Amino acid sequence: MHGIWGAAVASTLIMAVAFGFTLWRFAPRAHVGPLLLALALQLPMCAAAYYLVRQPIIDVLQPLFGQSPIYRWGQFLYAPLTEEPAKLWPALLPFFARRIDRATLAWYGLALGTGFAIGEAWFIGDLIARSGRFADLSWLGFVGYISERILVASFHAAMVATTLRGWRCWRGGLVAGLLVAILMHLLGNLPIGVFPLIFPAHLIGSMLQLFIALIAIGGGLLLVYYATKAATALPR
Repeated sequence: MHGIWGAAVASTLIMAVAFGFTLWRFAPRAHVGPLLLALALQLPMCAAAYYLVRQPIIDVLQPLFGQSPIYRWGQFLYAPLTEEPAKLWPALLPFFARRIDRATLAWYGLALGTGFAIGEAWFIGDLIARSGRFADLSWLGFVGYISERILVASFHAAMVATTLRGWRCWRGGLVAGLLVAILMHLLGNLPIGVFPLIFPAHLIGSMLQLFIALIAIGGGLLLVYYATKAATALPR
């Protein structure tokens, strides 16, 4: 068995335990069940967004514009434009919509983002396994993958929570929140293309790891802010 599957299991267990502990220790009791359901609904959404939406778009656009430098940079929009709506849809169901307000939106962002992150870990693991690369490594050889999957979970959660924040607190509503989340996602992905242009090759990996750590911390702090501070000012 490819070692990536053990790494995916390890990533999932760590994220699930962290989410479960946070839920048990801090979440409003009345919302625990719905939060677990929200997480479960997100598990297949990374793969669904890729195979049902993103890949068909790529199949159309790449043959037409694949050689264009503009298309090279435009590809960074694929994930934000397909994944942020995919993370959001359960919140629009009446069962969840009536439970999401200023006081709870951070919790639902955390649940939806964590569910998406767990599903993404398995989606990426499947891509690696099917590629045949790194087949000689044990799961311990994928420490970088494990740490990255865990770190991006808080950023995924912060992006969903920002969409929900816009929906419940901003004058621009759901559209404004979703657009800000898409922008966050785009800015989070751009260093993959930008860093090779500004850093020596031997520094790119470490700089990307540092950047991922920073956005993970920033995402966590933003979630805490949303959870603890009632919004009084609307964006202009």
